[in-house]
Amino acid sequence: MGGGQSAAETLYTFFGSDHALETITIRDAANYRIWMQNEGDQRSTETKGLALNTVRKKMSRAKQFFKHAVDQDLIASNPFRKELSTVGANEDRMHFIEASVVETVIRKTECEDFK
Repeated sequence: MGGGQSAAETLYTFFGSDHALETITIRDAANYRIWMQNEGDQRSTETKGLALNTVRKKMSRAKQFFKHAVDQDLIASNPFRKELSTVGANEDRMHFIEASVVETVIRKTECEDFK
């Protein structure tokens, strides 16, 4: 997820300290996703959104957090239950590496676990 805010910090940034847990709705969860996509990058001096997989990972964490709240009888239902949170491949980060390069790296490394 990179060096940005944790999922909990991002939730706190969006909802604030005065938003009671039991008042968060499915619409709030959807608005949280939109906010992250459009302006959720708190590391940047510019207002811009987070990458798709970062948004999905943070939605996954929010689902877990609210599921736990349901399990603890703090809230009746999980407002994040319908949100997509499956992280997928990022083709921009995929690079082909020649087998000869991989073999050279393996030969030159001293770490047996890495080999």
